[in-house]
Amino acid sequence: MESATAPEPKAPDRSPLRAALKTARPTEWVKNVLVFAGLLFSGQVDSAWAVGQATLTFACFCAISSAGYFINDLNDVELDRQHPKKRFRPIAAGQLKIGTAWVISVCLALGAIAAAFALVNWKVGLFVIGYGIIQVAYSFGLKQVVIIDVMTLATLFIFRVMAGAEAVDAHASEWLILCTGMLACNSVLAALNARHSTGRGQHVEVSLFDSGLAMLDN
Repeated sequence: MESATAPEPKAPDRSPLRAALKTARPTEWVKNVLVFAGLLFSGQVDSAWAVGQATLTFACFCAISSAGYFINDLNDVELDRQHPKKRFRPIAAGQLKIGTAWVISVCLALGAIAAAFALVNWKVGLFVIGYGIIQVAYSFGLKQVVIIDVMTLATLFIFRVMAGAEAVDAHASEWLILCTGMLACNSVLAALNARHSTGRGQHVEVSLFDSGLAMLDN
């Protein structure tokens, strides 16, 4: 009697629109709420203008970060196709054409930069450009360099805070920047440690409290 074999896992069916949305990683946009730190700590939460500027900045960072995810998946497409889980990503699975993905990434990046300069201010525009450049550098090599990868991701968190402060004409104090960088480093290191130990996850699934305890324990 022949033994039954488990069916080969298949990528879930996705329309081009759903495939593009999946690649954009909207669940990761929660990281961009850091742009509201300047609004909160400057005491301008009751200002409609400040709330509007912070919200526009949030939208710009969502767009530029999604553009970075498209570029990351385009750069890693061949490696992803050989990975047991990443091969189900829309681009690697062939659900989103490479040409279409490039067009979407460029449109998102240009839209984010244009909106930042036109609707917020030139300082936020420069932060958005810098954020995009760092994302691309991370995807094309920095993520392979020990320590530099952690510092790069921490810098992206700091950029969010500083851009949010500039959007509402507030000052991001040295303490706020330092705390943001330290918490970001803790979170990234904890996530990398969890992924190394379990082989699962690409998101920060470990609390800041747990990561702090881990650092003290070591």
